[in-house]
Formats: sequence, C-alpha cells, structure tokens
Amino acid sequence: MNSEAELTRRSLILGSVAGITSLSGCLTDAFNHAIGSSRNINIKSQVFSDVIVKEAPNSWGPLTEMTCIVSPLLESKLGITRAANIRVNRPRSAYDPLMSVAPYTVTLGDYVNEQEHDGQTIWMTQEGMDQIHVSTGWLVSVNRVVATSSVSNIKSAQQKNECIEQVTGDGSESRPLFIAANGGSYAPNTGSQAIQCASDTSTTAWVRRGYSNPSDSTWMTSSADIHPSSYPQLAKLSEYDHPYDADRLAETVQFELVIEFATQNIDGIKIGGLAQQSRKELLRDAIQENVGSQISVEVDSVGTDPLTLANRLSEDSQHGLYISQSDAVLKNHWETVVSGVLAYLQIED
Repeated sequence: MNSEAELTRRSLILGSVAGITSLSGCLTDAFNHAIGSSRNINIKSQVFSDVIVKEAPNSWGPLTEMTCIVSPLLESKLGITRAANIRVNRPRSAYDPLMSVAPYTVTLGDYVNEQEHDGQTIWMTQEGMDQIHVSTGWLVSVNRVVATSSVSNIKSAQQKNECIEQVTGDGSESRPLFIAANGGSYAPNTGSQAIQCASDTSTTAWVRRGYSNPSDSTWMTSSADIHPSSYPQLAKLSEYDHPYDADRLAETVQFELVIEFATQNIDGIKIGGLAQQSRKELLRDAIQENVGSQISVEVDSVGTDPLTLANRLSEDSQHGLYISQSDAVLKNHWETVVSGVLAYLQIED
C-alpha cells in the first residue's frame, strides 16, 4: 500500500523527466512561477519571543485546546485580529522528544484590555498548554505564519514534526481546485488525493501537511478556521490581498468547483459541501461504483459551514464538494476514491 509520501507512477515519470528531487518544493516553485506577478501577495513570517503563557480564566468564555487569546500589545505587534491563526513554539533541546510547536486560532478577547493586561501575553486552556507541554509562566515565541518555509519536502517535515504547504497548477479559476487542509499525520493520504487529482486533470491543488509524533492531531486545524494570512501559498492562490484582516471570506478568487478531501472518525465515506444536491449525488455514485459495495458512500451534511475552504473558495460559495473518509478508507482505498472523483469529473464535462 502506498504511503502519503510516495508518488504515483505518473508522478515518478514526470519527476524523472524533470529531474525533480523534492516534490513539494518543485510544485510550489512551479505554482509561484505560473501565477507570476499577477498575484502580488506577500505574507511574511514575523516572530516575537519572550511571550508569557497564562491559563485563561474559565469566565473568559469557551476556549478550546486549539484556540487562544492574545494581549492587545501582542496583537498589535503581530498585526493580527481575531480569527487569525498563529504558530506558538516553546524552547526545546535537541534531545526533547515532545512536540514543542502547534497552531492556535485567536479568538474572544472581550475581557482583555490594555490597562489590565499589558505586555506580551497569550492565554490558553490547560489542554491548550498541554499541546506544546508548557505551564503558566513559561516563555514562548509566536509567529503570525503557521506553515514553515524552512522545510520544503515531506521527509524533512516528518523528521522535524513540521507543517508545510504544497501547491501545484496555475491557479486557473475556470478549472477545479483540489484541497487537503489536514494532510500529514491527522488525515494521511488526503494530500496525495488532492495532488493526484490535480495532476491527472492538469488543474490546481493546495495541500497543508502537518506531521506530529506521538500525537496525530497536533497540527489539526478545522478547515473553516484556516486563515489565509497564516499560509502564504493559500493567500497567493486565493488573492487574499489584506493579509492580517480577520475576514476569512475576503478572498477575491472564486473557483468554479472546489473539491476538498478530509477524514472522519466513523466508517465509510460522506459527501457534503454546499454544492448542489445533484452534484453531490453524482459524486457519491461515481465513488461508490469505484470503491464497491463493501464501503458505504452517503450524501451528508459534512463540510456545509460556509467558511469551510471548499465553500469559501468556490464561486458564490455554492460550488464546494467535501469528501470525508474513514481511516480505513484513507489507508486502503485512497487511490480508488481518486478514481471515483476523476470519473465524476468526466460526467460533469
């Protein structure tokens, strides 16, 4: 069975011809060249050290392990507003086996003011602090860009427990866009599905891969919570031209069709998104025919949040298809699902 890091035979042939040694880096370089100066979006990493961590009082609202509150001073320095994603690192030694970095979504903040809460401070729940193994009083560093630019291939990302972006294609809005928002450890092979579909249809893919050990969910961020200001390639793809605004619906590019691959903790495959019911049923039937009757494929309400990437990047937010798959499907049948998607696209044509 192929792993997510493996290439298909077609990709291997193309890579050999082009002399490609790093898939992710070459895909990104090709994408940047293809879109050229027409999308002059420049999201830059900016790191602030010596940020103090504190546990958020329960009275401040329903924070989760994936959300945080930042002080007004830190918010101003980062140039972010509510709903942005940030990358939080704690100091670690070369022999530290624990995860030391994770993404958080900035939220709430109604109880924080400059007079009472000055300085560079970030508030989390206890579960949020456990993500990167810190306690109240620890000093961490905060970056307004989540995906690293220092690693360009899957193998290095796996070794360093990192989060990377991969893009391929020319970003044409008149053709499908394929997305995997949580590829890597959390939703293995969804990244391969998106890139394979884009390769076989000569279209565009955006993949976010996060690798973590021992936890598979450290880099997991809900598709609806992913902010383009934290992902330079996503910002460039979507022409998000006001990088640190909180409005995730401000992308100017709207693709005619967006298909997103995701995971779920129940058996089978669910088809959702805000695309027309008839489109979802056609996709369901095409995938069912390819995977066989032993796997349940149903139209469901998954991926129907307007902020889910498949929806907000599609034309009028009404042309997003969301494919949610069980662990077993992603492990053993991910290529068959791709075949079903390709069959569906032929029907649509």
